[in-house]
Amino acid sequence: MVMQLGDYGTDVKNMQTRLAKLNYLASSNATGYFGEITQDAVKAFQKRAGLTGDGKVGAVTLTMMNSSSAKKAASAPSTKNETKTTSGSSGSSGSSGSSGGSSGGSSDVSDKSGVEKLIALAESKIGCKYVRGAKGPNSFDCSGFVYWCLKNSGISTSYMTSGMWRTTSRFSRFTDMGSIQRGDILVFSGDSEGAGHVGIYIGGGKMYDASSSEGQVRQSSSVLKSGGYWESHFICAYHVF
Repeated sequence: MVMQLGDYGTDVKNMQTRLAKLNYLASSNATGYFGEITQDAVKAFQKRAGLTGDGKVGAVTLTMMNSSSAKKAASAPSTKNETKTTSGSSGSSGSSGSSGGSSGGSSDVSDKSGVEKLIALAESKIGCKYVRGAKGPNSFDCSGFVYWCLKNSGISTSYMTSGMWRTTSRFSRFTDMGSIQRGDILVFSGDSEGAGHVGIYIGGGKMYDASSSEGQVRQSSSVLKSGGYWESHFICAYHVF
């Protein structure tokens, strides 16, 4: 098995943990997702070990990495968060589960299911670029982000724009904000006629969404704040699990 850019899973996380012990990678980036920061760390190790620096972890690289004689990094690792720089290859992986540029606080997506897998996938894309009409895996608009997360968490659904989300009968629809649960899809109107927005509720009055104003996937707060922006633009929500 070869681990490379875009892969994720327990094997990747174990490899990253070893790189962190050798000071090639910040421990916060040992998330189970093989992004560009991990790739750079692998190349740095390979160079120091006298191997071809292709950034891929095959049997030879892994054996040398786990050796008691493995050389530590000559300098401190990058402390940048993997989610801000990653451009993983696709929605499939050489390890297991569904791809994502996992954030430092998320655990291995492949270990999760249902609501928690949906949330973990959404979290893994924080920092990915907002592009109108994009459906992933590395750039999204709001509806493309929701679609990608649902599809990769095992929910069978066709792509829907934020406008289509207002009336779909595919999921259980409700309009009481007090009934919102973790993993629900939230639907909002925009500031102009026909505009709209969708996001994934994560609990605690927060959601993950792809923001055109911030130009990236983010965590939004104060979703349930009385008299706030989100409450005044709320249309409906859906239980998908």
